[in-house]
This record gives sequence, C-alpha cells and structure tokens, in this order.
Amino acid sequence: MKHLLCVVAIAALSHSLVACRMGLAPPSEWADGGAPMQIPDAMWEISKEDRIVIYSNGMVSWNGRHVLTVDHRGRVSAELLPGEQWPFQYGSTESAARDASDIQTKPYALMMPDGRLIGPNDSLWGVIEVSKAWLKEDASVWISIGPSGEVAYYDGEDEEEAPVFAGTWRGCGVTPWTQWTCTLVTYLFRVSNKLASNSMRARGNMDALKHGR
Repeated sequence: MKHLLCVVAIAALSHSLVACRMGLAPPSEWADGGAPMQIPDAMWEISKEDRIVIYSNGMVSWNGRHVLTVDHRGRVSAELLPGEQWPFQYGSTESAARDASDIQTKPYALMMPDGRLIGPNDSLWGVIEVSKAWLKEDASVWISIGPSGEVAYYDGEDEEEAPVFAGTWRGCGVTPWTQWTCTLVTYLFRVSNKLASNSMRARGNMDALKHGR
C-alpha cells in the first residue's frame, strides 16, 4: 500500500512541477523565506559520470551546469532551459553552454522550518529531515544519507528492504544544518530523475498507441 502511495505522490508531484513551468504562483511565503539554511561546500559523487556540487554561495551544479540555487532562507530556484520542466534532466547539460543566454531562473520550492518542502500554489512536495526524506507525510522513507555520506534510495513499503546505494556525499556533515541542505538537494535530484523517467515512459506509450503497437 505504501508503495502505491509513493506512485500516487510522484504523479501528483509531476503535475505540480509542470504547473511550476506553466507559471503558477510560487509558494505564498516565498518573499519572506522559510527555514534558515546553512550551505556547505560539498560534493556528491553519484557515479563516474554524475557529480553534483554545492557551493557555499548557494549554487548547485550538476556535471558542470548550474541547475539550482539555494539561499539562506530556504528558497530553491531552478535554472531552466526552454522546454525543461524540472532541473537535472539528462541530455540537457551538453546544450547548456550553447544556450546559456536562454536559461531562466524560476522559483522552484521553499523549505519550511518544520521540514515541509512547498511547491507552486503551496502544494506539498515532500518532507525533508536532516538525513532522511519522504514523498509525503505518511509515506515510508524515500532517501537517506548515512553517517559517512552514503546515499540510499528506498522504493518499497519500509526501510527494512535492501536499499539501492547511489554514491557518496563529501562535506555535508559539518553541522546538522549543512547536512539538511545536502538531503534537500539529494531529494530534488531523485524526484527529477523519477519524473523524467515517468515522462519518457508516458511518451513511449503514446507513440506505441499512435503506431498501433
């Protein structure tokens, strides 16, 4: 049942992210800000091909491309190319240098002091604690970061299942607050990958229907 809740939450989040691209209202408390954040100099080596770097000025880069900005009041802005619905889209980093003048900075999400991650029109995007995050308040843990920086993904009904390990962070554990920032970025990366996968699958199904397959 909780696995089904995760699927439903991803679908709802996908709709919310598309709404963000269409220009719906940013979180109502965007101007005032949300949670006080400490931003570290940290790096997540996901694989030999993938690397995310957080800079203490709030810039977040993915394989050399600036994709997010996190400020000290919990505001997360996305740096989007035309046609992008969310950051961390595979295939977009190569074109970023050519299309830098077209990149638009858009309000993306707001971290609240109680751990809620708020999206456009005040939709709930997830719940972020210091080292763990959930898709919604009553779901199982979806990602975690261990004491040595190791990232674990969960997809089943509880944390007792064998997790999928996804690389290691370095530089996050200076304080609980810097760790929180790394958990937030990890969560947004995984959400974006899930949404991109779901979008590609949906397009494939539509193409198959069009061609009678």
